[in-house]
Amino acid sequence: MPLWDKVRQELDRAGRVAQEALDEGRTRLDAFRARQQADRAAQALGYAVYRAGQGGSPLPAAELDRLTATLTAHDREATRLEQELQAAAPASAAAEDAATRGAPPPTAPAGPMTAASAEPSPADAGGGQASGSSGWGVDSARSGSATPPHGDVLDPYVPRHPDSDEPSGR
Repeated sequence: MPLWDKVRQELDRAGRVAQEALDEGRTRLDAFRARQQADRAAQALGYAVYRAGQGGSPLPAAELDRLTATLTAHDREATRLEQELQAAAPASAAAEDAATRGAPPPTAPAGPMTAASAEPSPADAGGGQASGSSGWGVDSARSGSATPPHGDVLDPYVPRHPDSDEPSGR
């Protein structure tokens, strides 16, 4: 029965992780809503002060106290929830690290561009090209990206000669 015990343990662990994720999501939503309420209270306070100033009369003290108290209460609640999230973040990161300790580290996807191919070699740098062109598939100064010379990746937007991978008309 050790197999069933291991399966049960993994299911329990997955359930705890899912519940923690739900609790964090609920707290994030509550913090967002509290911050929205604080923003609305600040807006109401600002409008009341503006209207009182436009009308030439001061804002009544009772209304000012009420709007300020509402803003303070919502702001405290939002701050409390945000601090709760920040305090929970290191604990959840440590738990996630412990849960994935046996897993291999994630690898970067293999793509056509690598850091080594992003810079031309000194032989390619001068290469008899015009001063505005780097010899790559596109003018890297103009577009912000470059493709390696001679066809590792071809830029679909650069016209090519039908019999060659070399750009035509540049």
